[in-house]
Amino acid sequence: MDSFDLELEPLNSDQAQSMFQGLSDPALYTYTDDNSPASIDALRQT
Repeated sequence: MDSFDLELEPLNSDQAQSMFQGLSDPALYTYTDDNSPASIDALRQT
């Protein structure tokens, strides 16, 4: 059985720009009461 090391880190506002495009997909929010972020700055505030 093969395995690999995985390191999880908490998200922070420095990662907002790289995550904005993926989190802007409305399909992610189909079954939640949340909405896609309006802007990178709005995502940083979250």
